[in-house]
Amino acid sequence: MIVPKAVRMGPASSAILTATAALCVLGAAAGGATVAHAGEPAPARFPLADRGPLNGLVGIPNGWTQLLQGPAAELSWQITNNAMGERATGERLLLDGETHTVTLRWQHPLGERLAIGVELPWIAHGGGFLDGSIDAWHDALGLSEGIRPLLPARDLRYMYDRAGQPRAGAEDSTSGLGDLRTTLAWRLMTPGAQRPALDLTADVEWATGDADRLTGNGGTDLAAGLRAGRGGIAGTPGLGPLGWSAQAGLVWPGDADEPLPPAAGQFWYYDTALAWAATSALDLVVQLQGHGGAWQSHVTMLGDTALQLGLGAIWHPRPRLGLRLGIFEDLRTDTTPDFAIELALTYRPGSGLAPGALDAE
Repeated sequence: MIVPKAVRMGPASSAILTATAALCVLGAAAGGATVAHAGEPAPARFPLADRGPLNGLVGIPNGWTQLLQGPAAELSWQITNNAMGERATGERLLLDGETHTVTLRWQHPLGERLAIGVELPWIAHGGGFLDGSIDAWHDALGLSEGIRPLLPARDLRYMYDRAGQPRAGAEDSTSGLGDLRTTLAWRLMTPGAQRPALDLTADVEWATGDADRLTGNGGTDLAAGLRAGRGGIAGTPGLGPLGWSAQAGLVWPGDADEPLPPAAGQFWYYDTALAWAATSALDLVVQLQGHGGAWQSHVTMLGDTALQLGLGAIWHPRPRLGLRLGIFEDLRTDTTPDFAIELALTYRPGSGLAPGALDAE
């Protein structure tokens, strides 16, 4: 059994947490009065978030929990390769290494309008093995190598200095349990022939990780936002093969433990995805994810606006089982990790939507 550390929150956080709890109760009451029906499928997308060694410790929502026709689960493995260095006013950041994150996710609907989810990550920092492959990729496409030629291959050195004093960092391989996340999605508007689904979302990330090992930030992070979207099915005239989703909201980080830099009081996030159902068993996805500065810092990766691109596919060899492969690149240099790749095994209920089911609406 996992027992979160004592909750430490900023000035506005207790009111937000109270509102989140009230939302859970009201949503359960509204959802419990109905029975989930088989309707339009959820849009295909990645649970895309910034998995940098420091930004990945803040509870930026990834939008995985959605309204489905039954419970869902997945096991994902994401490899994030980092190679950047910067000096700013009184600060210095060097990231050279690889972060592996294995995440177990589970969600369950509570009636027609409410879904809850849990995410439990295991985070490991080390020298990794992708340096050579990334160098070859950059050479083949004529992409800038940045600071990579100056860094030793398969090395681990995460270092953050502030006012001349060493703060967060890692030079030896380390791993541990990350911060446990609980999520809520409450359906505000059901999808129809001419309208998308609209959900209110709330996330709480509990301090089960360890700031000294760079597996957690030591505080309880809260987030809330809105998400809209609709799915697509290949060969379905009433719906079509294109699906999309978009979400945006605010994050309120908790007080970060030493040796981490001070967290931002609040910042925004957004995410948008477009999916094409190429066949009944294959979805191709392109996705953008961005967020404001998560830390009070002059360093670009910590205090500036971040933007990354995700490309990949979701393949369903069986109706309920799927494999997801995604590749992620930074679109704003040195605001997110240089390169990341994810492989996931997913279990989801069938859509229950017969071809032409929406034509009658």
